[in-house]
Amino acid sequence: MAQALNALRESALAYVDLCAERTGWGNPFADLEEDREEEQPQEEADGATVDLEARYRIRVNDVEAAARLLGAPAAEDIVEGASDVVSRLFMRDGWNPAQYDDLLTLVDHEWTCGPARQET
Repeated sequence: MAQALNALRESALAYVDLCAERTGWGNPFADLEEDREEEQPQEEADGATVDLEARYRIRVNDVEAAARLLGAPAAEDIVEGASDVVSRLFMRDGWNPAQYDDLLTLVDHEWTCGPARQET
């Protein structure tokens, strides 16, 4: 890979020299970096941004016991109470549902991770 990149770089530099010699123009690649900097938001200049999407389907086996882990009472509505408990556990610990053994059951999950999508 490094050899291919070096060969490409050498070819580009030879092209720049040839353009200058035959046409008198400057570097035809000079403004490419400026264009790239304008396209990327400043906060991405020092790193890479990726999109991570995850979907979990969780069975809450004991809403009241799971709520006690949070130091809070469960909501009266069992469905809303379960989703509230799961979302608060997710926010608290970075989400590893397996650590809750008998309280939560991971029914299904899927995730994808890739380069950030460009806004159009």
